Amino acid sequence: MDKPAKKEYRQWAGEALGLSPLQVMSAAGFRQRGLTFTRLIGGVKQVVRFEIVVRPRYARDSAQLVILVDMSAPSADRIYAESMRGIPDARVPYFVRQDAETLRKPQRDLWLFANQGQAEALGEPLAEALAEDVIPYLACRSSIADFAGQCKSETLGSLQKHGPFATERPAYVASLISAAGSEDGARELLASAYPAGSRGRFIYEPVIEFYEHRAQKHGKVTS
Repeated sequence: MDKPAKKEYRQWAGEALGLSPLQVMSAAGFRQRGLTFTRLIGGVKQVVRFEIVVRPRYARDSAQLVILVDMSAPSADRIYAESMRGIPDARVPYFVRQDAETLRKPQRDLWLFANQGQAEALGEPLAEALAEDVIPYLACRSSIADFAGQCKSETLGSLQKHGPFATERPAYVASLISAAGSEDGARELLASAYPAGSRGRFIYEPVIEFYEHRAQKHGKVTS
């Protein structure tokens, strides 16, 4: 018998998500389009995306559902895009991505299915994971201030563990902090993430200058 094509796996997954998972996500204010759920809450755009991995190496007769969580804030997006104008090959637009696998409780099984019946059987476990793992994570990031605060904390934690950044993430987090009303906070984060002499400072110096000019414009430069 021929193995199912990816479009068949997608169809079965979509049918499974249209059961209990849809009820959970609708109750939280999400709208479904295909295998994606989206809501805008407190100025934060939150996207829960289901992707299908066909016949992974550990299950050659099945497909696996994987949840990805993407977050951004339209008001921060505008600041970020403006700040990145002087950066070659800048990643614009930008979003903060979280692999929901890191949020799931250890006892949860992998979401594998080989046929329509197995996909439908995933409905309840998926709904439970969304309600207990994903929705609470997003609830802590349902305003620009909360989203900015969480991202700042994660960025500083990564900085302490791995050292200075050479990626766009601190630049986007700075835009969130700025959108939340703290120009000084944005500048302080950039100074920590891209310290003098680092590769990140060399790349993102125009971003630091942008926030210096922005602070002067708003009369928020501190000595």
